[in-house]
Amino acid sequence: TWDEELLQAKHSSKIKELFKGYYFSDLFCNQIETFFEYTRLLSHAQYEAISSRLYNKNYLSNFKDNIDIIAYKAQNDLFEYTCRAIKDVSSFCNINKFDFIDFLSKETHNNKRSALYFIVNNNKFIYKPYNADYLVILINIFNMIKPYLRYDSRIFPDILFKTDKYYLTNFIDYEIDINSIIIYYNIGVVIAFSFAMRIIDLHSDNIILGGNNLYIVDSETCFHRNTYELDFTIEHTLLINKHRYCGLFDKMKNEFYIHFNDKSEVDYLISRDKKYPNLNIKDHLTFIQQGFKDCYKGIIKNKKQILDIILSKPFSIRH
Repeated sequence: TWDEELLQAKHSSKIKELFKGYYFSDLFCNQIETFFEYTRLLSHAQYEAISSRLYNKNYLSNFKDNIDIIAYKAQNDLFEYTCRAIKDVSSFCNINKFDFIDFLSKETHNNKRSALYFIVNNNKFIYKPYNADYLVILINIFNMIKPYLRYDSRIFPDILFKTDKYYLTNFIDYEIDINSIIIYYNIGVVIAFSFAMRIIDLHSDNIILGGNNLYIVDSETCFHRNTYELDFTIEHTLLINKHRYCGLFDKMKNEFYIHFNDKSEVDYLISRDKKYPNLNIKDHLTFIQQGFKDCYKGIIKNKKQILDIILSKPFSIRH
């Protein structure tokens, strides 16, 4: 059950009451109030969508009577999850000064448990509501392949802390000083690895550029077995395709995106925020191909060990 009196009070005030001796900035508290109100409104919007589907159903009136309870429950779920995250981050960092929080999944899917972005005593972290066993396996496999690569390539953020339901990583920050040739090479590495490991759903929100590396920040749809089993292609990863949510990168975002010419050929990557130089993919395919070949060679050389790891580790993945 949930405590209505608690939920009627300011959520940031209740967090301060629960975490006595902690420092929460005004900006942190404002973010809490804004997103909890957003969650309440979203619950009402979800009700409207459901009620339209249930139109003329006998139980619609009963469902309508419970809309406030649904909103309270949604906020309570988010409150409990946020408090758990604060406790875990504080325990890992041994710090109780919270400067900022942001809720990265604005649609509040996964039972209202959005990925959280924390700034704690000027350190930046991402707290994710998933079991990280699959990510540990992917990192271990990639580490087997790294000796075959020409650069110190990285495609996953480091896991700093994990439980059976949550894990913490460093925030991947932009860097101005980059080597575009290494970026081209690492694009090939990411394409090869995601294709071989059948990591799908790699739209622009799940790929982040950090320095010379392209990081996959959401890979829970790895080892995809059900769809496209016989004709799985690179396009199925969503890294490269002609759709709006192409992972390298979304046209609607202020990051890199791929432009396709009238022959459906990859033309170039553009940085709309001017932080990075334009990257001409078409004229640098040699580096991308080399990254792909080196990574795939490492996968083939370690095929048996990789299969043993995948088949011997029972873990949950999302299809």
